[in-house]
Amino acid sequence: MTRYLIWISVLCFTACYSFKGITIPPEVNTFYVENFQLRTSSAPAAIEIELSEALRRKVREESRLRASETNPDVEFFGNITGYRVEFAGAQQGDQAALNRLLLNVSVTYTDNLDDENSYTKNYSQITTFSANVDLSDVEEGLVTTLIDEITEQIFNDTYTDW
Repeated sequence: MTRYLIWISVLCFTACYSFKGITIPPEVNTFYVENFQLRTSSAPAAIEIELSEALRRKVREESRLRASETNPDVEFFGNITGYRVEFAGAQQGDQAALNRLLLNVSVTYTDNLDDENSYTKNYSQITTFSANVDLSDVEEGLVTTLIDEITEQIFNDTYTDW
């Protein structure tokens, strides 16, 4: 009985993974992510390193590509172009007002084997938090969420066939 459960689990996992729709040409084997550049003064220290590492991890863990600094088949370059907090307004009823944290990133993807696959795109993500909370108390978690969402968008735009 246990053997059957293991096989069913393996089949389910394989089926779930195949739904992701990753399409990477067979000749593409290596990637490189250059450290993002910080082009805004309001962002927290080291956000560019966090974003760069998150994108490296995403590509390494969710594709078959290997990292390489020497003659990579594909490359990612980018800039953090915006980081700001805005008042989002009051919610309905007696609930507290909200603030929005916005992160804007520009990414250039270069396919060194087929330039037709190269692109430059801008990505934006927003998350909200209570105006009654000090940003410094929640900023680390909010930034992690924004980075995760942006790296997911970059990966999907680059390697998934939806």
